[in-house]
Amino acid sequence: MKKLIWSVSLLFFCALTLNSQSGFKPIVYSVTGKVKYADGPDAKAQKIVPGVELSRDGVLQIAPGATLGISYDSDYAVVNSTGEQAVATILNNVELFQISDVAQLLGDAIEEAINPYFLVRSGFAVAGDPPPPPPTKPEKDGHGNKDYKIVRLQPSGGKVSGNQPTFSWAMQDPGRKIKKFKFILRSNDNKVLWEDDVKGFEYELDPADFQMENSKYYKWQVISADDPEVSTPNIFFQYTASAEISQLRSSLRSAPMYQSADPAARMLLEATLLEQADFLSEAHELLRMAARKNKKNQLAQLLYQSFEWRHDMIK
Repeated sequence: MKKLIWSVSLLFFCALTLNSQSGFKPIVYSVTGKVKYADGPDAKAQKIVPGVELSRDGVLQIAPGATLGISYDSDYAVVNSTGEQAVATILNNVELFQISDVAQLLGDAIEEAINPYFLVRSGFAVAGDPPPPPPTKPEKDGHGNKDYKIVRLQPSGGKVSGNQPTFSWAMQDPGRKIKKFKFILRSNDNKVLWEDDVKGFEYELDPADFQMENSKYYKWQVISADDPEVSTPNIFFQYTASAEISQLRSSLRSAPMYQSADPAARMLLEATLLEQADFLSEAHELLRMAARKNKKNQLAQLLYQSFEWRHDMIK
């Protein structure tokens, strides 16, 4: 009897917890198959896409074989019940929602990405809305693009892995015609380890020329070949063995949340995990691919925009 009372109390507490999350918004992060959504009893049901915020008054129409992934703060739910489903009923179903570290990371990323600033930048805001101010940006090592005439793109800091890491940059003023640069790799104590002349905006470091050491910190910089005042900042990064990133990906791909997600959502989940682990280059590339391949996926566009803003890559 005590066990039964404890179980009922726990379910009641969880229900209160879910219902008290009024400050958090249930957001669709994954859709497989045919799912339609109406945001009210009198609204017309339309095909749903990831990134849509669900209203408690809304109604879902789920076709046979379809699934819907919902992110709700640190929880997630996978809904696959066929037919008409009231959103309020789904949100009140405590047993449907699960807690996971990945869901927490995605929820935090979504909370930032649905800021009106990114909705406008991604083209998902209501026409005629005034441009909102950007959210407060946390300063990170390597930031400062606005103070330099060359914008560093990748790596933007964090960890770098792979046998031939690629470095990329762009002009702060796209109209400025500079295409010849000097790439410089320095040690953590500012000793020049490698430099090379580059034509274009990308440089691949060949291990036959210089082999970086595992777990060591480096910094890179690009300077105009004709004007030393035109440069990127020095960008710190740590070179890391590929095994670390492989282990992260392996652990994620065995997670139920990942396995039940659509292909675009899997890329977003992986990018979120890699960013949290400081593999910024890999995370950025995944978000870029997800946004490019899924132009109607609102969540992919917003997460990509917010990442570039967060890491000072929006020019």
